[in-house]
Amino acid sequence: MEPLDQWIEFLEDIIRKIASQRSTIALVHHITPDGIVASIFLKKTLESLDSPVEVIPSLPEDLLFTMESIDQAKTLILVDLVPLGSGPISIAHEFFPDGFLIFDHESVELGYDLGDTIRLNPRNFSLNMPASYSAYLIAERVDPSTQNLSWLVRIGAH
Repeated sequence: MEPLDQWIEFLEDIIRKIASQRSTIALVHHITPDGIVASIFLKKTLESLDSPVEVIPSLPEDLLFTMESIDQAKTLILVDLVPLGSGPISIAHEFFPDGFLIFDHESVELGYDLGDTIRLNPRNFSLNMPASYSAYLIAERVDPSTQNLSWLVRIGAH
C-alpha cells in the first residue's frame, strides 16, 4: 500500500473513533490559512459523522485563555498549532488529562513527551503536505460531496 493511502486510512480510523464517542469536539486551530482551512474540512468531516464540533481560533501564546473558553468539549484537536515548548502541552493536559490530538504537518521534533497525546502528522508516513490537504483528503473520503470545496486547499497551502 502506498504511503498516501496508509496516511488516509490511518486518519480515517482515528477520526471515526473520535466521532463514535458522540461527545463535543473542540477544534482549536492556528489563525494561518492552513489552520483555518484544515479546521473547515475537519469540522465538515466530523459533522458528517454526527459529532458536535466547536471551532476556536487561537495563537500558541493564547492557548491558556483558549482552553479556559472551551465549554462542553470532551475531545481536543489542536489543528496546525504545534506547541514548540512543553508549556502549551502541559496546559492542554490540565484541561484534557486523558490526552488529545495534534493535527499538523511541521517537521519539528517536539523534544518532549506527549504522554497520551497523539500527533497526526503526514511526515510520519514520509509525506510532505499541508494540514489543509490532509484534512481535505479525509473529508473527501468520509463525505464525497466535499469535492466541491477542493479549491480551498489552494488557500490553505499558502
